[in-house]
Amino acid sequence: GDGPGYGSPLMAEFGGIRQLVTNTQGKLIGIDPATGTLLWEHPFESSNFTNSMTPTVVGQTVMLSNNNKPATAISITRQNNKWMTATAWENPDGQSRMTNTVVFGDAIFGLSTRNMGQYYALDPKTGKTLWRSEPGQVGKRRPGPAEHGTQLLAKPRIGIGVQREQHPRPRERQRRRLVAGDD
Repeated sequence: GDGPGYGSPLMAEFGGIRQLVTNTQGKLIGIDPATGTLLWEHPFESSNFTNSMTPTVVGQTVMLSNNNKPATAISITRQNNKWMTATAWENPDGQSRMTNTVVFGDAIFGLSTRNMGQYYALDPKTGKTLWRSEPGQVGKRRPGPAEHGTQLLAKPRIGIGVQREQHPRPRERQRRRLVAGDD
C-alpha cells in the first residue's frame, strides 16, 4: 500500500464539500473528515518517498512540490457526482522539498531547492514566476517563508529577516531589516 506523506494535512472546501487534504508517499488525496471516505486522489510520487511539503490551497486548486517535481497546481472539481483532478500548471522555479509555501496577497511564496536555496513568488492562477531571489539564500538551512499580518517574513541567513510588503510584483517593493546581528 501507499505509505505516509510528511506534510501536514489541512481542511479545504472543493465543490462545496469540506474535506481533509494531504499527501501520501505517492499521491495527493482528499478525504471526507466525517466518514474517512477517500473522495479523490492524484498521483504525485517522490523519487525518495518523502512527500514532505504541506499542500497549499488556492481557490479550487492545490499546489505542492517535492524533490523531483516542479511546483504543481492540481485542480479539484466535481462533475456528475464524480471527483476529478487535473494538473493546472507546473513551474520548476518552485521545486521545493521539506519546506512549505505561503499564499500572500496575489502570490505563492516559497523556498526552492534550486541554486542552494532560492526564494520565489508564483502567480497561483497561471504558475508564472513573478520573482526569484538571488541564489544561495540559505546554504544548508532551509527555512520557509511565513505570513505575519501584512508582511512576509523569511530568514535567508542566520540573523537576517526579510520583510516584503504585500504587493502584486514583489520585486518592486522590498525592504530588508537586520533582526539580529551575526558579527
